This record gives sequence, structure tokens and C-alpha cells, in this order.
Amino acid sequence: MSIRNVSPKGIAHFPHVFGTYELSGKYEVTLQFTPSTMDEDDKKAWDHMKKTADEVCTEEFGVGLGGKVGGKLLGHPFKKGDPDHKYFNDPDSYYIRFSSRNRPSAVGPNPRVNLETDEVYGGMVARVSYNASAFDVSGNKGVNLYLNNLQKIRDGERVSGGGTKAEDEFDAVDVDEAAELFG
Repeated sequence: MSIRNVSPKGIAHFPHVFGTYELSGKYEVTLQFTPSTMDEDDKKAWDHMKKTADEVCTEEFGVGLGGKVGGKLLGHPFKKGDPDHKYFNDPDSYYIRFSSRNRPSAVGPNPRVNLETDEVYGGMVARVSYNASAFDVSGNKGVNLYLNNLQKIRDGERVSGGGTKAEDEFDAVDVDEAAELFG
């Protein structure tokens, strides 16, 4: 049985799976992975993801991840957290952006149940299916991981611009008081 290209579970940041992100024009999500805390299955998925990206890089450019071509480092999606970054600041984690020009499906723990827009947010625990592919654009070369579909595993604490739910921000207003305000 071959291993499918499914990421480990990670914390979602800035999920744009129902509409494209205006700056990139793509559907995308960044997942935060902390390898030191992964269970055995997630560690296997992590190792497979790195191996897949490395194989694509080696096949296309003759060197693996972290290598140089023409004196320039090859780009890759495995970005280590930076304590000075506003959102991606855990130095023990990697933040990987998965993107696509095609709209992914977003499902829940039961993959037969499609999610509604309010069920997908920064902070939920999710995993994605992906493809690795090389790029060579304007002298920049490397490998990307492209988003196919997203599966929400469970809820989590909202992060990275995920906002809060309206019901958590407002108190109930008396009907008569509301009528006076808007009457």
C-alpha cells in the first residue's frame, strides 16, 4: 500500500478555501506543524511530505531541499517559526503554506460531510491532501506543496486573524430597547 500525500495534523492559519486570498488570487491555508509533539502517524506523514518535496527537487534540479542552483538557494515550503514574526512565531514549529488555483473541498472528520464557511477558521486542527511540484519563475526555483483538499479534524482556539464569533462579542439587547434605538 502506498502512502497518500496527506499532511500531518496541524493548526490552520489564514484558511482561504471558500474564496481566493485577494493578494495571491489563490485558495490557500497555512498549517503549523510541531514535529517534536507529533504522534507516530503524523510523524510518518511529516517524513513522507519532506521526502516527497525532496524527491521533486532532486528530480527537477539535481539537488535536494536546501540545495543551491546557480549559486541561489532553492525555495521550499518548510518555513521555521520566527519569534519576531507577528503570526508564525513558534521557533519549534514549521509553517507550510499550501495553495491552489482550483477550489479545494473542505470536509469534516467524516469526509462525506462538507463544511460550511463558518466551520473553517484559523486555529482549527486540520490536514490537507497535496501535490509537490517544482517551480522556475523569473530566476527563482524550488518546490511548492499544492493544496488539493482540506479536512478539519477538530475545533481549536482561534488564531491568526481568525476573529471571534459574533455571539462571543455582543450581549443580548432587549427587544424594546432595540426598537427605541432603531425605531
